[in-house]
Amino acid sequence: MSRRHGRPRPHRLALSPAAIAVMAAAYVERHAEHLGGGFRLMGTSAVWARADGRFTARFVYRKRRPGRAATITYTLRGLAA
Repeated sequence: MSRRHGRPRPHRLALSPAAIAVMAAAYVERHAEHLGGGFRLMGTSAVWARADGRFTARFVYRKRRPGRAATITYTLRGLAA
């Protein structure tokens, strides 16, 4: 079913996990610290193109331990091309 009303939805870019990891390393200051602390960059991390030509990126880090889990999410809006 197509959307008939409302604003157009942002377009999710088809990027490889390696490309998203490179972007996360460039934009997230604590990227290396998160990876070194046992977190991993999840597949739900993504980049969307906006109508104004800029991008929105979401980087999700997750750490799982027995009986415990932690998630860190960064959402960066208005990134230039």
